[in-house]
Amino acid sequence: MVDLLLVLPLVVYLIALLAIGFLASRRISDRSDYFLGGKKLPGWALALSERSTDMSAWLIISVPALAYTLGLEAIWIPVGCYIGSVIQWVFYSKKLREEQEKYGAITAVDYLAKKHRSKAVRALGAVTCLIFYTIYTASQFAGAGKILRQTFGLPIIYGMIIAAAVIITYSVTGGFMSVVWTDVIQALLMIITLCVTPIVGIYALRANGLTFMDTLRTSGMLNPFGNAKGIGIALLLGTHLSWIFGYLGGEPHFFIRHMAVRNEKERKQAMVIAVVWGLFTTIGSWALGAVAFTLFGSNVVVDPEDIMPFAVIALMPPVIAGILLSGAIAGMMSTVDSQLLVASSAMSEDIYCELISEGRVKENRALLISRITVVVIGVFALLFALLGSNVVYTLVSYGWSGLAGAFAPSITLSLFWKKFSKAGVYASFITGILTTVLWISLGLSVILTERIVSFIIPFVAAVIASLAFPDTKKVINKQKE
Repeated sequence: MVDLLLVLPLVVYLIALLAIGFLASRRISDRSDYFLGGKKLPGWALALSERSTDMSAWLIISVPALAYTLGLEAIWIPVGCYIGSVIQWVFYSKKLREEQEKYGAITAVDYLAKKHRSKAVRALGAVTCLIFYTIYTASQFAGAGKILRQTFGLPIIYGMIIAAAVIITYSVTGGFMSVVWTDVIQALLMIITLCVTPIVGIYALRANGLTFMDTLRTSGMLNPFGNAKGIGIALLLGTHLSWIFGYLGGEPHFFIRHMAVRNEKERKQAMVIAVVWGLFTTIGSWALGAVAFTLFGSNVVVDPEDIMPFAVIALMPPVIAGILLSGAIAGMMSTVDSQLLVASSAMSEDIYCELISEGRVKENRALLISRITVVVIGVFALLFALLGSNVVYTLVSYGWSGLAGAFAPSITLSLFWKKFSKAGVYASFITGILTTVLWISLGLSVILTERIVSFIIPFVAAVIASLAFPDTKKVINKQKE
């Protein structure tokens, strides 16, 4: 039987999310407000939103599971993501904010299309976002069902439906504003869960006469490279640290937050908050799993991904445990709401408003279309998750690398290389998607992770295409000078 003291905080949390959505809806007057917050959101909120959107449930569920199983070896994956996020904030955020103001872009695809004056770029980018992010959204709904089953004992189907209903509702009503403000709550829940639980666990160890590091050392869990030696160490580091490539402009639901920052002062404040939050959660996620291993042993759960809820329930009073377990739900929601909004913006803003209507659609009608699109894509993703969750989990393995291969070279070169042409964008998107699909389908990932090749090959292709087919207007202007 489910403990009501565990469930009550989750119910309150879900109601709060819905309330935020309805309150945020009052501040939305146009598409810029709906998809970019109308540049009305404070930098610190955007920083927390970007971090919680990035980290999602994998940081709060999967990383502790890896640490529980592998010990110190598991640290490299969150470290790779953390380094990537720091690079993104330090080197990309300023340029992204400035370029957004220069072109008045509402979405990532809108920026590339306006920058390169190309409808084909808009169509290619929109279709890419629509496909990959719809799949991503479906996978997160399926993940929500698993988390709710693990933590609260709900049947997986009910968990998916509840999570989807709440997320779709507050995303439809409040758009980007509600997504950011709910992400702020989710970021706070995540950092509390990941930092408080390991500390309580360490004190519990001391009460039993044990020490954290000594217990890990005795168990052989303090080897940062596991059983790898020689070239194996290089491959291990390359595989885990390759997550960095996705942060080089490769995931639009991350860097849209940089585009939404109001001014340079707030960007710098946001950067500090994001870096600090990332540091604490990176360490905390690993520590939670490692502490659980030293405290409970290696056989206390059948599925390692159950170790986070098990540790929280074992170490905390029921109400506090319920609040902290909401952090797992928060991690999932902070990603899926952003992915849903990006998928919807691709359909409503880039395809309908800009390509089909050629920018002539009235603002109130465009806003209505945007909201309808959120519902349609959300329901479609839910049905996809309900009917074929195994298929979703197979397809989502393509998601990160496919988006990174398409967007990372395009965004990076658009920001930092004046000779980059629309031909380079075509090359980046086409080779990025094809490389990811073929590399995984042919089983080459066992030799070298697709996260590396899906960045390097499209990047080289984009450079070659830009040099071979420069934009005509740029060449003419240079000759006139």
